[in-house]
Amino acid sequence: MKKILIYIIRSFGILKKRDKQKLLIFILFQSLLSILDLIGIAVVGILGLVAINGYSGNANSGLSARILDLTNLDQISFFARIIILCIAASTILLGRTIITIYVTKKGLFFLARITSEIAVQSFSRFLKLPFPDIQKIPTQEAIFLLTTGVNKLILGILGSSIILITDGFLIFLILSSLLIIDYQLALSALFLFSIVMYILRKFSGNKTTFLSSAVASAEIGINSLMKEVLENYREITVKNTSQRYVNRVGKISKMAMAKDAEVAFLPLSSKYVIESSLVLVSFIIGGFQFVLNDAKTAIGTLALFMAAGARVMPAVLRIQQSLLSIQSSAGTSDKTWSLLNEVLNYSNTEEEYPEALNFNYGEFCGEIEISDVEYSHRSNSKFRLRIGRLTIKPGNLVAIVGSSGAGKSTLADLILGVIEPDTGEILIYGRKPSEIVKKYPGSVAYVPQKVFISDASVRENVTLGYERGEVVDQQVLQVLKDVHLGDWLESLDNHLDSHVGESGYSMSGGQQQRLGIARALYSKPRLILMDEATSALDGDTERYISETMSGLKGDVTVIMIAHRLSTVRNADRVIYLNDGEIVADGTFETVRKSVPDFDRQAQLMGL
Repeated sequence: MKKILIYIIRSFGILKKRDKQKLLIFILFQSLLSILDLIGIAVVGILGLVAINGYSGNANSGLSARILDLTNLDQISFFARIIILCIAASTILLGRTIITIYVTKKGLFFLARITSEIAVQSFSRFLKLPFPDIQKIPTQEAIFLLTTGVNKLILGILGSSIILITDGFLIFLILSSLLIIDYQLALSALFLFSIVMYILRKFSGNKTTFLSSAVASAEIGINSLMKEVLENYREITVKNTSQRYVNRVGKISKMAMAKDAEVAFLPLSSKYVIESSLVLVSFIIGGFQFVLNDAKTAIGTLALFMAAGARVMPAVLRIQQSLLSIQSSAGTSDKTWSLLNEVLNYSNTEEEYPEALNFNYGEFCGEIEISDVEYSHRSNSKFRLRIGRLTIKPGNLVAIVGSSGAGKSTLADLILGVIEPDTGEILIYGRKPSEIVKKYPGSVAYVPQKVFISDASVRENVTLGYERGEVVDQQVLQVLKDVHLGDWLESLDNHLDSHVGESGYSMSGGQQQRLGIARALYSKPRLILMDEATSALDGDTERYISETMSGLKGDVTVIMIAHRLSTVRNADRVIYLNDGEIVADGTFETVRKSVPDFDRQAQLMGL
């Protein structure tokens, strides 16, 4: 129970102050509705006493007589009294149920809105985390925690805790009233119901938490395996290992479904136990009443107990199911809470969203200044990038070359502001890269080696991230023409509206890379960084793209990371990196003379 309380407090702590207040008011109102249950049960009890006295010919006495006198029901006939009391009891109890359904629905919608807001806010903050922190979390796990995890944390835990609190108050109110009316009946009922609850808790225990955690891990595992298969389809096909993946997915799925079935069965088993308990407890209490009291008292007491039990036992069932729901949600709660705690506390500033696209960057230019920068990868402390002083003039075409692991991509990430240096400073137009992308969105563009192609239209892939109403089709057509995709576009049935399929299955590798370059050119950037962005192009297309990029010289700063030396031969400047340091900087020919390995590669390529 202590863990459940911790989960509830933790989930409640995520809410904003205003939402906390609304939730507390909602819980208070739900709890006060229990008074209607109490009144309805009292009316049923009076109904039972009046009916017994009426049929036996005895006069009403005690509490029932006072209430009849107070309501003037003693002035009307016996059958009229019965009808009025029946209508009153039904109206009160049914009214309470209808109001509860309406209020509960409103409460769940309220929690759903909060869940959506927290999920969106968490995703926004997640994207602001340092890139190494994002990379350390497996993609499928991050998606699961930021969607299903948040849902379970708010709706699963807080939604269930509302039921737990309000139904707990209902049971407390009814049992307290029974103690005043008949303490022996109340204590007997409390004892017997406590035994039932203990058995249910002992039966379920922490089993739900364990099972739900196992199911969540299995779902993440299955998604990761499927993603691995689909992204490595060719390699897996030629190795003929696809069936092995199918077997692994099947094994995990079978285990997950078995545990999922156990989780689904637990609330049902509780329902059957509680229903059976109500019948059993009624027989036990009824038997004792007939042994210890006269028939009139026994019947009246049993009627009161049945009325109370009819409201208490469903509440007990809801409490048990709420506990199971909280325990089920707790399976992913710890990881979700850990991630939310990290992302929500990382930044307190909201992302600035430009009101409208504006590709006029004024005086901005792609001048880069690097001063005494050092950076070490968290996963590889042995590697260290060290750049003393480096200035890249605006409008230059600069090539960054070197062997694998020399630090080229790391330097690119530092220039883009994706990662921050441990020491030193990188400035673009006198500002930090992170400030530039906020002040001049679209002024800096990046083309990766592996271009992401979404299952969307050509237009949406070129203008990735922009809204449809902001897009200028003529500009899309122009950049596609610039990267020599005009003929390809004309061959498509729906032109810009044609869907290219997930991962661009209908496109060649070279076409995908060219589309990535078109995407970068669309915002008319002043600085473009290309990371092996022409590796999949044939010789002629590479020449055309090189000519396009060379044509940008003077207006646009272009930084190209490349292994293929033919791509960088005409660069204004070549920077050669080795083991995280610049070992040569100058023209293509100058670097050839300074670096034997570079010269040898050029000779092998016939340059």
